[in-house]
Amino acid sequence: MEFLDFSANINPLGPPQGVFKAIRDNLAQIVHYPEPEGRELKGLLSRRLGVGVDNLILGNGAVELIYLLAQVLKPAKALIPVPTFSEYGAALNCQDTQIILSYLQPDFKLNPSSLELTGCDLLVLCNPNNPTGYFLPETDFKAVLARARQERAFVVVDESFMDFVTPSRQWRAFDYLAEYDRLFVLYSLTKFFGIPGLRLGCGIGSSGLVKQLAAHKDPWNVNSLALAAGAAALREPEYEDRSRLLVEQERNFLSYELSRLPGLHPFPAAANFLLVHNRGLIRGRDLVQGLGSKGILIRDCGNFPGLGEEYFRVAVKDRESNSQLLEALALVLK
Repeated sequence: MEFLDFSANINPLGPPQGVFKAIRDNLAQIVHYPEPEGRELKGLLSRRLGVGVDNLILGNGAVELIYLLAQVLKPAKALIPVPTFSEYGAALNCQDTQIILSYLQPDFKLNPSSLELTGCDLLVLCNPNNPTGYFLPETDFKAVLARARQERAFVVVDESFMDFVTPSRQWRAFDYLAEYDRLFVLYSLTKFFGIPGLRLGCGIGSSGLVKQLAAHKDPWNVNSLALAAGAAALREPEYEDRSRLLVEQERNFLSYELSRLPGLHPFPAAANFLLVHNRGLIRGRDLVQGLGSKGILIRDCGNFPGLGEEYFRVAVKDRESNSQLLEALALVLK
């Protein structure tokens, strides 16, 4: 059976066509070591993000940089609002960091005044947050930074899904580097440009921190095909416009239709996925298994701290795929 996978949050358009051409054109380069600094890609990212090349470090996906940052900072005590991406905690556990979880119940919105930062030397945020889809307003981030400054806490912001946010709503945490250098921002090309198999991300931080991270990373951590694909992807603005338009339209459609199904409550989201509360008409495991028998995969969120098996996450796809999901859900719920 061929599965329709709603469990992974990847651009429904797939990679830009220029990515495939770049990979074909650069296949012969696999007999050589990749260019260790990724200068071309860094130059494109520097212009795109409006940051200096010295403020950028490339990673084999954003996840590599999460582990690298934990290794370099070695925080004694970290605060993580949950539910959120599990790799933050996994990376910090490798450094024996004491992890404090701040539970975002019941609406999963982050309240800066409720963050117990006292004694913490690291705060990790994901914006938009995975799996909830919540988008932190810039005014709230300023309040978070003010709290962090009081505690001299380092702040990590994961913006892996920021490119999916409607441009008029977008703001960037790295714009605050000049006023607070104890800040590091993760940026991913994997999700938005549909290249999870190639693994490509970057981090933005002070030049001093970037030098420290570079000294600890593997010398050829990003392969030559990923470098070529990333550079090609960043040269297709029309693809980016189409992606955001499609995701916004289909997210609205999917959210509305999910809310009409008995017992389901989708949460407002700013990215290319939706967190859904299954209000007890069917056990979570039965829902997952029922959809799986129909060739559809969803993300069971039972292993996220702060959630349970009554929550699941679905990616936003094209209209045909979304309609298949809705049809299957209606049958399983019935």
